[in-house]
Amino acid sequence: MTTLPPSPDDTSSQPPLLSTHSALVLMIAVIISVTIGFLTFYSTGQSSAGVIAGLMTFGASIPVLRREIGP
Repeated sequence: MTTLPPSPDDTSSQPPLLSTHSALVLMIAVIISVTIGFLTFYSTGQSSAGVIAGLMTFGASIPVLRREIGP
């Protein structure tokens, strides 16, 4: 008797796309950067300043969050 190949819906053999630690760090970094972006936009009235502040905050918060939130 032959065995059937695993179905594409069987995710038990596949590793996760992101670890829990990475997903948590990215989620918190997005929340912080969106908050800083909105606060900058509301204080200056310029959307470009809000976008730049949000992107800079996202980039700067990832190494800090990786270090502070241990694996």
